[in-house]
Amino acid sequence: MLFFVLLSCLVVGSRAASTDLPLPSYMKLCKKADFDSCVLANSAVAIKGLWNGDKKYKIPQIDPYKIIKVAIADSGNKNIALNLTFTDLVIHGLRSTKMVGSKTDFEKKHLEWDFEMPHLEFKGKQKTSGKFLLLPVQGEGPANFELDKLKAKYTIEWDLETRKGKQWMKFRNGNFKTDLEGLTVDFQGLFNGDKALGKNINTVINDNWRELYVSVGPPFAKAMATIVYQLIDGISKVVPFENMVG
Repeated sequence: MLFFVLLSCLVVGSRAASTDLPLPSYMKLCKKADFDSCVLANSAVAIKGLWNGDKKYKIPQIDPYKIIKVAIADSGNKNIALNLTFTDLVIHGLRSTKMVGSKTDFEKKHLEWDFEMPHLEFKGKQKTSGKFLLLPVQGEGPANFELDKLKAKYTIEWDLETRKGKQWMKFRNGNFKTDLEGLTVDFQGLFNGDKALGKNINTVINDNWRELYVSVGPPFAKAMATIVYQLIDGISKVVPFENMVG
């Protein structure tokens, strides 16, 4: 069974402090009739405008993006039972994200977005104990891992709240599913700094990276879901529904 804890850098503000703003200048107001094709056609400009953050719209800096802590404990696999704690993680490469699909159901208040990310790099610190393919692993030190050709589907639902005579979107139940074509890790400081043993276990992990991704994939998908949620939730707090959909 997999357990994880994720702490991001965002401090969430009160929804009660809504401000009536238009969409940011880098986002196009799309009409319901062709909403998804419009969103997709203008997604590259919107993505480019988002990554440095936008305080006016309560959007934090996205690339690079900082995660304080990710803790993973996996005891459900007889071959892999790793306790992993990553701290001070910095994600690079999110600005290269491309939206390749959009599907919105206004009646069911549900949306789906498909993304492709060519390359993501995570840098931070790791503390590891347990086993990987029955091999013991322990130690702590710098960590670097890279994800290649990531594909992701983000789904989320929303409710409409009425405040001050206007409707506001409140998002919920965000979910991020991912697949990728490659994962490379470099965990330093393993086995009390024994470089030979550390190199060997890194090689084993990289040769069997899909086994590792069974453990680390879900919490990092959660991290990606948190990032997207911060973007749309920040905007929805200050932009009423009538200013988001034409």
